[in-house]
Amino acid sequence: MGRAVAKGASAFARGTKPLWRSPLARRRLAKADGASATRERGEQDSLLVQGRTEEAMAEWRKALALDPGNWIIHQQIWAVEHPEAFYEGAVDYDWQKQQRRREEAAAGGASPQ
Repeated sequence: MGRAVAKGASAFARGTKPLWRSPLARRRLAKADGASATRERGEQDSLLVQGRTEEAMAEWRKALALDPGNWIIHQQIWAVEHPEAFYEGAVDYDWQKQQRRREEAAAGGASPQ
C-alpha cells in the first residue's frame, strides 16, 4: 500500500464523513443495476477503520464498476489515494474538477449524469 493511500485511509478513519452517505449518493446506489453498488452501507468505511484499506478500495472499485457515473464513489477513492486534496486544509475542488476531466477523457469522454 502506498504512503498516500495509507495517509488517506488514516485521515478517513479519524472520523471524516463518508461522501457516499449523502441522500443523492444513496439514491444513485439504490438504482445501481439491480445489485447494490455496495455490499452493505458503510462496509467500505468499516474496512478502512479496521486498517483493511486494500479491501475497502477493492469494494469501492466493484461499486464503481456497477455505477461508473457515481462521482461520490470516485471521490471516496480519490480521498484515500490523494488525501492532500481532501484533508490538508480546505477541500481542493479545482483538483477534483481536473481529476474528473482526466477520468472522463480516459473513459472516452463519456460524461455521467
